[in-house]
Amino acid sequence: EVNAAGRPVIAFRGGGALETVVEGVTGVFFSEPTSSSLAQAIQDFELCTWDTARLREHAARFDRTVFAARLLEFLRAVAPGVELEANTVWQGFAALPGSSIREPSSMPGLMPSSS
Repeated sequence: EVNAAGRPVIAFRGGGALETVVEGVTGVFFSEPTSSSLAQAIQDFELCTWDTARLREHAARFDRTVFAARLLEFLRAVAPGVELEANTVWQGFAALPGSSIREPSSMPGLMPSSS
């Protein structure tokens, strides 16, 4: 979320941050849960130059629409005979603040079609 706002992060080297933070590009890590490790990360952070556009571009890879498209691609791969239909669930999803889904009625739902 911070990268989507064009800002870098300081994150503990563990968990989900390992999948989303690129060292020196979208943020810096600290490796130990200690004040000295965090202090070093802050010093490293302040020495870096951050590219706002690159931060936002990186964050776009984790956008809701990308997630939805990948999920549907997976579902089509594992259940190729199932047709997906438009579903109002996507309309609520699109209404969430910050959502970039433009036409929720054209998004396929996760319900098998009745035809």
